[in-house]
Amino acid sequence: MELLAFGDPVFKPTLKPAGRAGSSGSWWETWSDSGYRLTSLPNTRTEVHSIGEFFPSQRRQVYVGRRASEESIKRERLRRYRRLHFATHSLIDERFPARSGVVLTQDNDPVEDGFLEVNEIAELELNGSLVVLSACQTGRGRLVAGEGIVGLTRAFLHAGARSVVVSLWSVSDRSTARLMKSFYRDVAANRSTAAALRQAKLEMIQSDTVTRHPYYWAPCVLVGRTE
Repeated sequence: MELLAFGDPVFKPTLKPAGRAGSSGSWWETWSDSGYRLTSLPNTRTEVHSIGEFFPSQRRQVYVGRRASEESIKRERLRRYRRLHFATHSLIDERFPARSGVVLTQDNDPVEDGFLEVNEIAELELNGSLVVLSACQTGRGRLVAGEGIVGLTRAFLHAGARSVVVSLWSVSDRSTARLMKSFYRDVAANRSTAAALRQAKLEMIQSDTVTRHPYYWAPCVLVGRTE
């Protein structure tokens, strides 16, 4: 399979965690108390559908809306996918990186809380996949002497990812959707991930729109292998 993508999950800002075994148990209370609110990201639906079109329908799986859930990713046989793409919110805790994670659909599931945490990510079974975290600040984490940044990137690499595309600051879902479409166009054409990301950035720089500004394209970086 070429692509497994998740986009435009359903968010419920007042939802409480499911309290399942192994969960941090208080992650949403922590973020809610700090004033954080999850807003809808309609452009992420367009993003995952547009990148999916670069691959044959029988070799891609795209989950959007309520189907973009934690349950969906956990029931997939991830080792058969070459690429995983998440277009959603992330929650990053640089002080306690284990509290960081990718936000998926929150639907009062008694087992899954809709928050794919660092420890859960590390337990996934990937097979040299490219993972793209199209969300805000996904490249950030805790800087540990002798170890580097501990956070989402490290968790996906531990799970078996070959390389991870992450962002270094908050991004616009509209401009990021455009960047990702250009990136996957070249990835699907068998260009290296590094070359594809570079070309996508160059196209934004050379455009006649506001997205020429580095704010819109510079945060996306590639960690891991570049082929």
